[in-house]
Amino acid sequence: MKSISHKPLGEPAAVAVDPARAVPARRRVPSVPLRTPVTQHALERMQNLIAEGAWAEGTRIPSQRELADSLGVSRSSLREAISSLEGMGLVRVEPGRGVFVSAIDDDVGATRNARVHEIDHTPAELYEARLLMEGWAAALAAVYMTEPTLRKLRELVAAMGDTVASHDVARLNQLDFEFHSIISMSCQNKLVRSLLAPIYSEEQMSAPHILDTAFLSSRIREHEQIVDALATRDPNAAQRAMRNHILRSAKRVQVQLPEHVHLLP
Repeated sequence: MKSISHKPLGEPAAVAVDPARAVPARRRVPSVPLRTPVTQHALERMQNLIAEGAWAEGTRIPSQRELADSLGVSRSSLREAISSLEGMGLVRVEPGRGVFVSAIDDDVGATRNARVHEIDHTPAELYEARLLMEGWAAALAAVYMTEPTLRKLRELVAAMGDTVASHDVARLNQLDFEFHSIISMSCQNKLVRSLLAPIYSEEQMSAPHILDTAFLSSRIREHEQIVDALATRDPNAAQRAMRNHILRSAKRVQVQLPEHVHLLP
């Protein structure tokens, strides 16, 4: 893992800003913990740049290569952080153009994800929420799925396969996070992405560090099935594949779900 550096970030390209829409001295932004300290570091640094107005509304942030070098993190960790920022409504990704700082309702943005983490919930409730929201996100993603996104998902599944031989569960969890984040972004629904962002950052989403090859391989097969379903552009098939994966994930971490979850649409 690369050491975390603190080199100053390059200023984003200047854009004209209407004084009537000037960004406040410090924007209030949500804080969402991620599962790896390196990714959390990148997320917090970028949140601060937005909050302090260094990255004003409408500006394009530096390229991934520049940011990864400036923050001292891998591009994979950086992509996770950017995915979370997008889910929180702080940035928007425009294919072919870059990542831009979004205009958000500061009061809503400051509290939306924080409130989720203040809720006292059980692991079973977490998986119930994932069944409902991720199932629908996968169904919507199937409708809007593009070939470039499918290729990216297949690349991630292939990279997951590489972790089996090395028994690198931490890397597998990281790739798993990115896989689900891409599907969330592909559903073309900002509210769904926003609601899923804090769930994806829950510690319970990470699978235990079990090094059994069959255990790891089963996770990867389920992701392959999700991609295959998305490739059919069939919302029902995509929803079923995602629900199957989440139910099996709950079983792997020994979370007992109520019987009624099998009757949910």
